[in-house]
Amino acid sequence: AVMALGGIVLSSLLTASLANSLHWTPAQMTALLVLEREKARHALKLQAAERLTHWWRARQRRRAGQPAEEWDLHKWKLRWNTTRRATQVEVEDCLADNVKIDRIARASKALTTAMDLLETRILALFGPPAPSDPLLDDIPDLFPVGLSSAPPPPPPPRCAQR
Repeated sequence: AVMALGGIVLSSLLTASLANSLHWTPAQMTALLVLEREKARHALKLQAAERLTHWWRARQRRRAGQPAEEWDLHKWKLRWNTTRRATQVEVEDCLADNVKIDRIARASKALTTAMDLLETRILALFGPPAPSDPLLDDIPDLFPVGLSSAPPPPPPPRCAQR
């Protein structure tokens, strides 16, 4: 009896440690979420067919003068809305969190590269702006490195302290 209990405890510990060591990869998590969405879409079609079938049978019974069977419309609407919401998930929302972060980081790097390239092209075409260019006086310095050859303006004077 002691050996059987020890075997059960050992197998449960082994199962727990194995379950903790196995994690879903982002691609697997994305695939699982997309499959769940597709499963919900299939369920939505089945529910629509079920509703149409019920409506048709009730219509045929009414035409024949027989009472139609009861239908819990409220319960059906709740089930329909829950399934419909599950089908409206976009593929972008199915991505794992770290995949979303990686996409944002890649987009930020691409934007930074594009802005640097734009700055280089502007400087190549027009050269650096003159320090006293009246058109640039009202524009804040968005590109502190490279575009502005003038030293930064002094900070605004502080209010006199009492």
